[in-house]
Amino acid sequence: MCGIAGFRRGARGWSAPELQRLTDALAHRGPDAEGHYHDADRGVYLGHRRLSILDLTDAANQPMFSHDRRWVMVYNGEVYNYLDIARQLNISPRTRSDSEILLEAIALEGPAAAARRFNGMFALAVYDTQRGELHLLRDPVGIKPLVYYHQGGDFAFASELKALLTLDVPRVVNPQAVADYLHYEYVPGPQTIYKHHYKLPPGGHLTVTRDGSLSLSTYRALTELLHRPTGAKSDAEHQEAFEAALVASLRRQQVADVPVGAFLSGGTDSSLVVAAYQQVSPEPVRTFTIGFEEASHNEAPYAEAVAKILGTRHLTLPLRAQLAMEPAHHLAEHYDEPFAAPSTLPSLAVCRMAREHVRVALAGDGGDELFMGYGSYAWQQRLSRLDAFGGGLLRSGAAAALQLAKPFTNGTYAHAVRVLQADGGAANWPEVWSQEQDMFADAELRGLLREAPNGATLGPIWNEIQARGLHPWEALALFDLTTYLPHDLLYKMDIASMAVGLEVRVPLLDLEVIEVALNLPLHLRREGSHAKVLMKRVLERHLPRDLVHRPKWGFPAPVGTWLQGPLSGMIDSLLNKEAVELCGVLDADVVQRLVRDFRGGAQHHYKRVWALVVLQQWLIHEQSLIPSSVLA
Repeated sequence: MCGIAGFRRGARGWSAPELQRLTDALAHRGPDAEGHYHDADRGVYLGHRRLSILDLTDAANQPMFSHDRRWVMVYNGEVYNYLDIARQLNISPRTRSDSEILLEAIALEGPAAAARRFNGMFALAVYDTQRGELHLLRDPVGIKPLVYYHQGGDFAFASELKALLTLDVPRVVNPQAVADYLHYEYVPGPQTIYKHHYKLPPGGHLTVTRDGSLSLSTYRALTELLHRPTGAKSDAEHQEAFEAALVASLRRQQVADVPVGAFLSGGTDSSLVVAAYQQVSPEPVRTFTIGFEEASHNEAPYAEAVAKILGTRHLTLPLRAQLAMEPAHHLAEHYDEPFAAPSTLPSLAVCRMAREHVRVALAGDGGDELFMGYGSYAWQQRLSRLDAFGGGLLRSGAAAALQLAKPFTNGTYAHAVRVLQADGGAANWPEVWSQEQDMFADAELRGLLREAPNGATLGPIWNEIQARGLHPWEALALFDLTTYLPHDLLYKMDIASMAVGLEVRVPLLDLEVIEVALNLPLHLRREGSHAKVLMKRVLERHLPRDLVHRPKWGFPAPVGTWLQGPLSGMIDSLLNKEAVELCGVLDADVVQRLVRDFRGGAQHHYKRVWALVVLQQWLIHEQSLIPSSVLA
């Protein structure tokens, strides 16, 4: 795992000093080595910061040249099937690094064709010194990030926005991205929070030609893995295929020249990964979890029970509110654009703990997307039934009945009312998704934001998925897999882990595992109210039923409780009227009303209050709009 950066010189005349600034800004991603490449005549500069995981010798340092010296590459990630690729293409390696194999595959087949062979997580830039072309590629799932800046004749790229912001280019806030952030809790790609800065899409291939023009294409999409298998298989055969793919993934992903461990929350996804890992690991797995004082959020006892049964070497870090204050006050320093997921706080904490013992940690991300584990699937079914009988009127009536039945300050009922009132019902799924996440509705944004948004941006993606004629739940899973997973969950973990120089691998997002899961019969992914059907059947071989079949918790922090207590000062300093008005993005009166309601007992507002706190913190950190006296 590493940090990569570079540029093609344009009108601004960037050269070696700018490249040094880029790589300095990524030092946390690669503390072990640094390297630069210059083609000053053509204005191409590449930089690399290395976190050594495979082949710890200097021979595997980057930038790396192909054997024929035509291609030079900087690469971030791990491609787990690199030895298979070497055999397939008859490559004779000079190092034990996967980087060399990928580069030689590119030299033999070209960037896009070679990348279709890669099974892993990666973001890379490779320069063709013969044609003068620069190629950027990102893995099809979007596990590893890659952002770039393009305006006029200037082009630059990096693993994180913070590196690009060291260049002398204008920082212009993207109003649409602000609206989308408040609607979804994250900024969906390909946009970023800044104009002229972009995220390379998962499976994307960006070519920068010799004359500086850009061409963006998709070399591989996850939808290619979606097909209807020929021939009937029994449930037992499907289970065997899934288990075989998962164990094969773990065999590939355990390979490292440094210590490896795993995150263990006690939920289905992480428990299954750890159970499978124990099957292939030559020694007991080191596992890590976070505990909370608040019983409603504390899964640590379940994780400890799972660890005891599986025989892992387990550590629990109690994350008390006071310990959460430090990362909460510095979120904008880690996450380069507003990011409201409350689980950033435990993610940063568990990565810091794990890094004290291992350099690689396995995580269970992807299980909810592949096996339909979210509560939104039940809501899709409810809304579709209501729409079939009475549409918006029936949904509005149900919402009104709930409001009469319980006080609106009751969190569960308030959540249900917001989902029922979502504009368009199940047909407008991005809006329902937003309300299921307790974020701001599209209509609310028109009063909250000083600059009116153009509407949320994920609608076209949802329409394209719906056009495939899938079962509604299959469509929801594909939507989550291609939007929420890469731009929220995977982004969160990449930033949290690389902040401390920890590599996180995700065995459930191996391409072979994804292909098996996407093509399972629906009843093995979800049946009625039962999610992760096949995963739980497999897990029953390792754990008692009461640990396997328990309610889903997720991985949130008790931010709502903390905002009423030790983190309440963040509301006072960041959401006071003067601070909001000076930043100039939000309507101060609307913000004040929301804060009053929250502090008056409407606890269900906590997610939206937290989103505003994070946005204001980011505005202050990135643009220095507010004098320190305001924040005192």
